[in-house]
Amino acid sequence: MKNGEIVDRYTDISSTYNRRISLTNTFILKRLRKKLINKSKGKILEIAAGSGANFLYYSKSQNITCIDLTPAMLKLAKKEAEKISLKVKLKIADAENLPFKSNSFNTVIETLGLCTYNDPVKALKEMKRVCKKNGRILLLEHGKSKNRFISKLQSFKEKYLFKKKCCKLTRDHCDLVEESGLKILKAERKFFGVIYFIVARP
Repeated sequence: MKNGEIVDRYTDISSTYNRRISLTNTFILKRLRKKLINKSKGKILEIAAGSGANFLYYSKSQNITCIDLTPAMLKLAKKEAEKISLKVKLKIADAENLPFKSNSFNTVIETLGLCTYNDPVKALKEMKRVCKKNGRILLLEHGKSKNRFISKLQSFKEKYLFKKKCCKLTRDHCDLVEESGLKILKAERKFFGVIYFIVARP
């Protein structure tokens, strides 16, 4: 799917996006988002920031740059940052072609975005490029379950969700991270293996 189509899909759902994800955030992802963001330090890049669902967990003193491909989603992120008085730099950018110099950030964060990229390995290699050699890449994703029944259900629903949200449900993010050349320091799987919590380094 072309970037323009992805932008169109997320522009269409932006007005109801926060309502759509509220239950998932409250009951499944809240604790994991907080745990992930607590590992961030130094100069931070958040990729596919969406509506700013992670903003609540950052310290007010942190140096944060956030990108997203969809202007309408960045507008939501801006509102969220203003609501909680968090200073962030917001930029429209493509995760597969990051507009930053190599070795620019101490921490690169991405939550629930790898499922949408046309080339997730390329996006991960870009994260690797812009992250400092002693930095960390922090990922919170949803992907292929370890449970056979659930993975079959994911395969059944994937075509519909890809058309609706550009979402690939059956990607194995541990495999993708290894393929990109990143070194996995920690990988946890939650909720029948659907949720991936990954700490990696360049």
